[in-house]
Amino acid sequence: MKTFENDILNEGLNIAMEFGENWLNPIQERLSRKYPKLDEEDLDYLNIYCREAMFEGHQFIPKILDDADKPILSDQLSELFSDFIRNKYNWINKENINRLFSQGCYYAWKDGYL
Repeated sequence: MKTFENDILNEGLNIAMEFGENWLNPIQERLSRKYPKLDEEDLDYLNIYCREAMFEGHQFIPKILDDADKPILSDQLSELFSDFIRNKYNWINKENINRLFSQGCYYAWKDGYL
């Protein structure tokens, strides 16, 4: 894995999570406006990596609910999610963890898990 400052990674994830007209669109152009010194290779890498982190966060909630042998309370689910994300992506800040959890819960609800 390439090494980037946590601020750049968090901004990339934040951009990747944008709803609305930019939802699921590549992040390179928007990220380059904030960090113009990033080259095309770095921007392409960050697009893939940040979107991977986002999708893993979204998929965690249905997976953990499917694997559970008893109901999981919302506080427990939040804690399990935070632990998973921090262990896998230790650069993600609290604001992005909370936003990613909210999005994951939305998709889990939409798909009938919550």
